[in-house]
Amino acid sequence: FKNFILTLEWRFTPGRFVGINGSGIIVRSNGLNTIGLDPRGIEIDITPKTNEMNIQVTGNFVAYSMPIKNHGGETQGETGKGKPTRHLGWLKKPTLRPAGQWNETEVACNGDRIKVKINGDLINEGWGVPEEAGHICLRNQNTSIEFRNIRLTELDSSETKKRGAK
Repeated sequence: FKNFILTLEWRFTPGRFVGINGSGIIVRSNGLNTIGLDPRGIEIDITPKTNEMNIQVTGNFVAYSMPIKNHGGETQGETGKGKPTRHLGWLKKPTLRPAGQWNETEVACNGDRIKVKINGDLINEGWGVPEEAGHICLRNQNTSIEFRNIRLTELDSSETKKRGAK
């Protein structure tokens, strides 16, 4: 999928293990990143708490071998000595529902832009993402997470132009 709106609900499974590593939604994914551990693409991170770098990450972008820019900077999505982080923070801290309750996330990929809403609030917006079709991945990383009510609406070229994409 290239241009679309994905809406889904998620929660950390009540009574199950919730670790510090994030889960998330990866869009425009094609193959593996350069180190072969993660899908290539842009992830919208879903994490129950701050990570080891003391960054609250739910709603952040995590780039895996793919460029993205936002209000806070830019990354090429590579890691390693002398390379910038692959994480880009959010515009606004998301208001998450209490443990066990469902949160709703909307991800809109349109042209070179990605917009993320969590529980109705615009949380992040990025641009400069390659305009290419790819897979959508729902990721679990050492945490018990559930997804439901997954809805995908593809945008055709006329909708892409109306919504302000290049």
